[in-house]
Amino acid sequence: MDYNRYPANWKSEIVPAMHARAGGRCEWVEWIAGEWVRCPKMHRDPRPGSAKGVTLTTAHVGAPWPGHHGDKHDKADVRDENLLLLCEAHHLALDLEDHIKHARATRADKKRATMTRLYTASLFNEAV
Repeated sequence: MDYNRYPANWKSEIVPAMHARAGGRCEWVEWIAGEWVRCPKMHRDPRPGSAKGVTLTTAHVGAPWPGHHGDKHDKADVRDENLLLLCEAHHLALDLEDHIKHARATRADKKRATMTRLYTASLFNEAV
């Protein structure tokens, strides 16, 4: 995590304020069986199959504001309506498209590097 992209008071003020607002509970809500249901996971709750407890992280949701469409990649946008405290599972769900895009790009870069190495080796009759 590159903290240079975040405001100077990120750790000292913003994150603690998010935990206080959320009451230490994941803020993800879903429409289930005709009602809004909030995720029950709490910060440091036991996590099945893991020695570590649940970790809540602050997610940027890209909330729009007048004259702007909103950008969840803008880490300087720390408006309350742009931040949610989420458990790992829901933060991953929120950012899933980004994770898929980055994984695809990483695989393509690795394939390109391998092909370049193989091609270069073949030009000079080198063992790979």
